[in-house]
Amino acid sequence: MDVIPDVEMGPSWMPDSSRIVFVKNDRQEYNPIYVADLKQKTVVPLKTETKMNHDITCSVDGTIAFRAQVDQWDQVFVMKLKD
Repeated sequence: MDVIPDVEMGPSWMPDSSRIVFVKNDRQEYNPIYVADLKQKTVVPLKTETKMNHDITCSVDGTIAFRAQVDQWDQVFVMKLKD
């Protein structure tokens, strides 16, 4: 629930198949990014310092990419998550 249903890219599985990275539909928090760990049964926010995140995806090496609004324009951000 409350996941941004992106037209192009949405919630994405991490390479270990035990975590999902997603953008939460929360306008008050500017659509933050979260990581859900299915084994640990936790959902934790990912600190990005970006706003209005969307179109998140993950590569086979664990690098995530997403779009975020910066000065009313979208920019693409790329980051590697720690294990």
